Amino acid sequence: MEHSRLEDNYDEMVIQGCLTAAHSLVEQWLNRKLVNTKMLAVQEDWQKKVKLPYAPIISVNSITALDLYEDSITLVAGTDYRVDLVRNLVILDLSTTQGYTEFNINYNCGYQTLDCVPPAILHAIKMTFANLYENREDSVVGVPIYKVPLTAQRIVESFKAPNFV
Repeated sequence: MEHSRLEDNYDEMVIQGCLTAAHSLVEQWLNRKLVNTKMLAVQEDWQKKVKLPYAPIISVNSITALDLYEDSITLVAGTDYRVDLVRNLVILDLSTTQGYTEFNINYNCGYQTLDCVPPAILHAIKMTFANLYENREDSVVGVPIYKVPLTAQRIVESFKAPNFV
């Protein structure tokens, strides 16, 4: 509210809606989660390295898979797989997991705390919020606002994670 020079909370619901939308837009532009979020990634067939979407990865909580008899088993960290938090990978052990299918990877991603989020990303959220709050309609003097705001997108571009198919 300080960034947008708002002094009272008379529009509290509108303010909260714009802030939530700004946060979601920036997450979408970045292709990553900003707050600690539980996720599930599914890998249907065996691969040595499984790239997890939505960096940064905080932890892998569990991995289950189907064995040759299609029974669900829980893989053991350190024995059946290891996690590379730098490259956001789960690396499956060839000798213990080859032949398994349908890997369900439960993990947490995002930043541990708000203090860990890069300041440029927080600024982009503030800029996007201010734009959404000031321009609450679909158009301004006949100009559509379907791209909001380009400057904020440029700020977060260097933090963008790759898209997964």
